[in-house]
Amino acid sequence: MLRERERPKHLSSPFLFRFSETFAITPCAMKGGFVYILASNSGVLYTGVTARLDVRLIQHRNAKPGTFTAKYNVNRLVYFERFGHIRAAIAREKQIKGWLRARRIALIERTNPGWHDLAGTVIPCGVY
Repeated sequence: MLRERERPKHLSSPFLFRFSETFAITPCAMKGGFVYILASNSGVLYTGVTARLDVRLIQHRNAKPGTFTAKYNVNRLVYFERFGHIRAAIAREKQIKGWLRARRIALIERTNPGWHDLAGTVIPCGVY
């Protein structure tokens, strides 16, 4: 009898982490990537992709003058998705960037209706 083969991890569907005060992710615990959306207090949105969400958040918060995040003070993590493979994360980032603003806002509000800063749910590498 033939057994079904397991799907490779890099072909599996992305797993969306929802905001929870009792849940924290460890970005070093897996290979792959993250798609994230940052927001400013004035409502400017920034969508990005990274392999190390903890490090990237620090880079955004210590933004060099003249960068988009520094100019618009975009530093509040309001949404993120975790992927098993960086290529899947890049594809999702491109998809989200192609959406109208209203659709991005709906995506954020589905998982984080209060637009809370989710950076507290990200545990830096080596601190667990």
